[in-house]
Amino acid sequence: MSKVLAKFVTAARDQLRDWIEGGPFEPLTLRTLDLIRSPSPSTLAERRDLVQMRQIYERVLRPDSNAVDVGANIGRVVRMFTQYAPRGAHHAFEPTPRLAARLRKHFPNVHIHETALGNEAGEVNFYHQIRRHPESGLAKPPGGDDEVETLTVSIARLDDVIDRDLPIALIKIDVEGAEYQVLEGAAATIDRHRPHIIFEFGSGAMQNFNITPQAIHTLMTERFNLQMRTLEGFLADDPPLDLAASVRAVDAREVYNFIASPT
Repeated sequence: MSKVLAKFVTAARDQLRDWIEGGPFEPLTLRTLDLIRSPSPSTLAERRDLVQMRQIYERVLRPDSNAVDVGANIGRVVRMFTQYAPRGAHHAFEPTPRLAARLRKHFPNVHIHETALGNEAGEVNFYHQIRRHPESGLAKPPGGDDEVETLTVSIARLDDVIDRDLPIALIKIDVEGAEYQVLEGAAATIDRHRPHIIFEFGSGAMQNFNITPQAIHTLMTERFNLQMRTLEGFLADDPPLDLAASVRAVDAREVYNFIASPT
């Protein structure tokens, strides 16, 4: 395949993906694909978590609540924010230029920040996985580089970007393992406004950033004085996870997203 043809095919594929993902035709498309091939356990877990996240947003957001999406990608969660808190001042962070441009196009009333978040300000390498862009992040993926685009992007602390007087009701963080660093850079915002925090935690954080389940539990419960649960546990009003239960949940690799909420 010539380079020109390959470039055309890639552009057409990306355009089709942009049209389907996060849009009204996505559920029908997913059901059709499921008839062709069985979804993987991780795909099923991701869909389960999205359903539970929607239920949580509906429960905790008021029409005028303000929310933050860190790792906004194509805007699935941003869309939920605007649905359940239509009068809120929402902020979305996405360092990939093409995805940030898409977010600006589809969500003109949301503050879109084309930057990564962490515990320091500057510039970093960001590894954009072209075929699996939700898995893009600050850690270089293993294997070949054919489908990985290395970008130099800005990085900031949430505390330095968000107006300190803007009350934040909820923060969602999905940054492929760097969640701990984002939380460190958001400490003043969390202390000031006591938001609900939905965050991903799993092998990416442990392997790429040397963050243990014990460390994330300690940060949430002791540093921020928040209660940590699985999404399902929050919806069921279960007791919060203690340290041992948090470690078991992560080690089982059946739960990838958690919520920390005010006591």
